[in-house]
Amino acid sequence: MPVFTTGQSNEPTSSLAHGWHGSVLYGIRTEPIPEYYTSSREKDTHQWQWYCAIWQTLDEMFAGKDPELRALSTTRTFSGERKSVNGEPLSASKAFRWTCSLLGRVPSPSEAVSLDDKLPLFVLVNVIRRPDSQFIKTPELLAWPANSAEWPRPEKMPTCIAVHIANLPVPIVEPPRPQIARAPSAATPPPPAPAPQPAAAPRPVAQRTAPAGWPQPAAVARDAQAPDEDDIPF
Repeated sequence: MPVFTTGQSNEPTSSLAHGWHGSVLYGIRTEPIPEYYTSSREKDTHQWQWYCAIWQTLDEMFAGKDPELRALSTTRTFSGERKSVNGEPLSASKAFRWTCSLLGRVPSPSEAVSLDDKLPLFVLVNVIRRPDSQFIKTPELLAWPANSAEWPRPEKMPTCIAVHIANLPVPIVEPPRPQIARAPSAATPPPPAPAPQPAAAPRPVAQRTAPAGWPQPAAVARDAQAPDEDDIPF
């Protein structure tokens, strides 16, 4: 493993100027995210690398000069504009934007999209570069415009592209995306047990008496658990 120094960028330097550049997209690969990108690896272990041959000027491209080879990185998120669970708008992912431009349309929901059969493709790559920096950013990749006077497209693919395609990394099986671990939700507490009810008072036994002058009936012994009998008229 290479040794890295704190504060030193691990990205390759570039001689490309700020602005749009004529390029050829010649390969897309799934590759592991380097271990030193700890924040990115917390979300996914792999990324998509878009291999591009980028020329400094169109004149150099038409003359067959050697391009600068760059692997443009995107996450494996493939989604259009949407809203978060809180209702906040979320922009489309970089891979989704680039694919829409190269296809010339927006993929249908649940559509499986692959660009492998269309490669290599003439594309335009936007390079962002600060005057005092030797590093660049490549936030956008677009399909080569049709019938553009500013961007005339070469009639033939540069011969060096075949060599670059042959040197692409061997494709790997697309690994599954890691599942985000979620804290287990607290179990719903059981409902409180009902408060004990006081024991029912014994049902008073009605005292049976006969009308005055009649013989009084003898007292009847009752079982405490036996149901009360119906009153019997005398």
